[in-house]
Amino acid sequence: MFFLSLEFPAFQEHVLENELCPLVLVLAMDDSESYVRASAIKCLCAMVRVQRFWTDCLASQNLPVSHLQLKCFSQTHCMLCYLFLLMLTVMLIVEVM
Repeated sequence: MFFLSLEFPAFQEHVLENELCPLVLVLAMDDSESYVRASAIKCLCAMVRVQRFWTDCLASQNLPVSHLQLKCFSQTHCMLCYLFLLMLTVMLIVEVM
């Protein structure tokens, strides 16, 4: 299974209760600073691999692959494009599993 083990359940609960997943998603998509978007995308890549974050929050956000591809190719920084592609890859692997 691609999902990470259920380590630190209290921390996972804290993240979900404080609605950090949607916040990170907004930062990854819409922040004006490239370093903030890059950090948020890295965080999302890790969050997608935690089953509870995926099932309780991120899967319901309906992240269309086409929207993520558009975001990727509209980036002026190659690192952001790479990170968007990494996130797409991780999301597709998680959905297939």
